[in-house]
Amino acid sequence: MVKQNFVRLCVLLLYSLLLISCAKTMKAMDEGAANIIHAITPAANQGQVQTVKVKSKYQSVNVRSDPSTLKPPITSLSGGMEVLKISEKADWVQIRLDMEDGSQMDGWISKNVIE
Repeated sequence: MVKQNFVRLCVLLLYSLLLISCAKTMKAMDEGAANIIHAITPAANQGQVQTVKVKSKYQSVNVRSDPSTLKPPITSLSGGMEVLKISEKADWVQIRLDMEDGSQMDGWISKNVIE
């Protein structure tokens, strides 16, 4: 009986942690997506700045803090959006986004989702 109650408690605790983690990820995605003004400032598009474009077939793609699917998304981008390319690492591209508050946010997207 005690062992069964312990197992139930552990399962409940794990389930609660999973729900909290999902809620935090969704909140971060909502806040990040809502705060993007545009992907590239007009001045950044001049000169030798490199950009990449998200394939139009995607409704949205995840932007992550590190080049790994193990990291939760920090925001998302719409298909067709062009973004400033900072660097590359294996199958990932580092990008920079201009945020609504005037700051910039760097993140990573998979090379598979860009043209």
